[in-house]
Amino acid sequence: MRSITAAPTAFWLILIQISFLGPKVYSWSPNSSYKNSRLQERTITSTTGRVVDLSRRRSSSTTAASTFTTPTTASGTRLFLEFPLPFFAAPERNEKQVEGRASVTNRLPIGKIFDSRDYIFSTTSNVRGYEWTLKEAEELLDDLVAAANGVYEADSSNEKSDYELSQIVIIPMEWDKEALGLGGRYDVYDGQQRLVTLCLLFAAMRERFKELSDNENNDETVTELANFLKPPKTRKEEVVRIELNKRDNELLASLLNGQVDSIDYLQKIDNIRNLSKANQRIVENFDFMSKRFESFSKDELLRLLDFIVEKVYLLVCIPETASIARNIVVGQGKGKDNEPIDDFKGLVCFR
Repeated sequence: MRSITAAPTAFWLILIQISFLGPKVYSWSPNSSYKNSRLQERTITSTTGRVVDLSRRRSSSTTAASTFTTPTTASGTRLFLEFPLPFFAAPERNEKQVEGRASVTNRLPIGKIFDSRDYIFSTTSNVRGYEWTLKEAEELLDDLVAAANGVYEADSSNEKSDYELSQIVIIPMEWDKEALGLGGRYDVYDGQQRLVTLCLLFAAMRERFKELSDNENNDETVTELANFLKPPKTRKEEVVRIELNKRDNELLASLLNGQVDSIDYLQKIDNIRNLSKANQRIVENFDFMSKRFESFSKDELLRLLDFIVEKVYLLVCIPETASIARNIVVGQGKGKDNEPIDDFKGLVCFR
């Protein structure tokens, strides 16, 4: 390539300004760390060509743009001109720096998760709805009842073993502290089926304890279960434990709010066959659990409730980025007989 022997006066004036007044240039580049693209003030070092973002006070050896380098001046300073990359060629966003948090996994009892507003769940961005049928709901309830009755005792001391309900994967969402008080809302990437089924179980228990409410202790238990599903906060707006997508949420919200007192009312809503598939499963599973609890004595029901609250654990995984959460969920299916559509759903069902 032939060397440049002449250039417009303005070009050389720019080089003189950089060499003597300070190696500083304002460049336009799409940086995903910023919500809105803007002019970024950058300092260019003469030897390495590293770009220092003065507004962020950190250095980077690469930028999210194509770079054109001018010839080196006598002082060793070069002018970097940046051009935006097309969206499909842009490097992956460094979500760790954006969100400023590390991945965390805690093993928590159900009582801790449902006891306050610290864990409010949302599945509104998840394309997949509530899919557990009577088979899965019955298996879970049977297993919990067996464990509560000591079938899985740890040793001869008759101490009940902890029951592990596997892992859920959640990502923090916006939370209006002024309106809702202390707490947190999470987008559920994995665990929707178990969380919704647990809520249905607690709702069915609540209705059964209402029927058994012949003393003050039962009334307190009804209040405890109601608070699990609709955690109260004085002088703050109401919120329910979990929110489904808009199409399916109204029915579940009614159950969690205690506005539907019996399954008979649910079955009178037009025709159950006209409900969405998710709502049909919600009605069927709530109906199954309600009828199952009719055969429980008060002591049996209290023993089951105490076991679930104190001995049933979830691994609560909060990855540092949404992409890591998505990879965890997709990776959990590896080694199984997944269809290609399963991997595709893993990409489109989560943000």
